[in-house]
Amino acid sequence: MTGFQNRLYLFDQESGEIWVADGQDNEAYRWLSDSEAPLQTGAIGMEINGAIHVIYPDGRIVSMSAGEVYNRTELGSTSEQFEVLALDSGDESGNLYLATLADENGSLEIIDTGDGSVSQVLLPPDSVGGMTVAQIFEDVSSLIVSEARGEIYWIADGAIWSAVLPEVATPEETGQ
Repeated sequence: MTGFQNRLYLFDQESGEIWVADGQDNEAYRWLSDSEAPLQTGAIGMEINGAIHVIYPDGRIVSMSAGEVYNRTELGSTSEQFEVLALDSGDESGNLYLATLADENGSLEIIDTGDGSVSQVLLPPDSVGGMTVAQIFEDVSSLIVSEARGEIYWIADGAIWSAVLPEVATPEETGQ
């Protein structure tokens, strides 16, 4: 469930439907257009930044606008083991931020919702109690990104962590 512009949106895990209520008429209605089939169930979350993005643990993202699917993205297809752990959208850019675990390495990936490009973020080399930020990040269960403040917050192992929002990796740094 998430809110956007005074409306409440619900992704129904059992039916694959998206329902919306605007609060004025106290009735919920199906958001997907009549020509769209229900989505697959099992999503870990839904983010709204003008469009609706439903994210699945295996890295599938279904993006919709005006009740219709306009894009399907698959992350992690080059990793043997890939899982999206948590997500948030940028408060200024509307980009999607995904905490992922790929081949046992935690990372933060940014999806530019304008052009669909994906960038991996370099986590800071800081350590806390003998653990690096990357190691702490592997157990993330919730994520909040504040582009305005340049900070990232997450819950892992029952604690709230924060760090400066890291820089996006360049192709040279990632070996691409």
